[in-house]
Amino acid sequence: AGGVTNNVGASFTQTGGSVATGLTNAGTVNANGGALNGAIANNAGGSFTAGGTVTSNGTFNNANGATLAVTASGNYAIGGLLTNSGSVTVAQGGSLTAPAGIHNNAGGVITNNGTVTDALDNAGLVTNNGTYNANVTANTGTINNSAGAIWNGNFNTAGIVNNDGT
Repeated sequence: AGGVTNNVGASFTQTGGSVATGLTNAGTVNANGGALNGAIANNAGGSFTAGGTVTSNGTFNNANGATLAVTASGNYAIGGLLTNSGSVTVAQGGSLTAPAGIHNNAGGVITNNGTVTDALDNAGLVTNNGTYNANVTANTGTINNSAGAIWNGNFNTAGIVNNDGT
């Protein structure tokens, strides 16, 4: 299979198989299984939801005004760097893994209620209400580790870290 361009107002659902050469999204993507390989651009107004076991081997750029959501039944593994200027949410029971890291830009918001595993470079806002596994390589933004939440990793930070969890 080749690359996919999903325009404003359009919907693309993948339940298995693979996209080989990337995805450009300005509409709605429901990734419920399989592989979305190559670079992914989730542009302003785009909504990308991982509702099953999904992998990607390239980068993922989540633009300002775009949403990346992992549902309670979602398990999304991104092989390349995730760059976020929009909104990333992980539901309780969901899992987001990005071993190449997450770069959360100023204005970017990450809300974790499930499990996130990455290396984090943060200039925006990160709120952990679940389990977050990351060494924070840089932080000029704000990280909130909520009561009852677990953060596994080290902080190298000049920014704000509010820790009410463990």
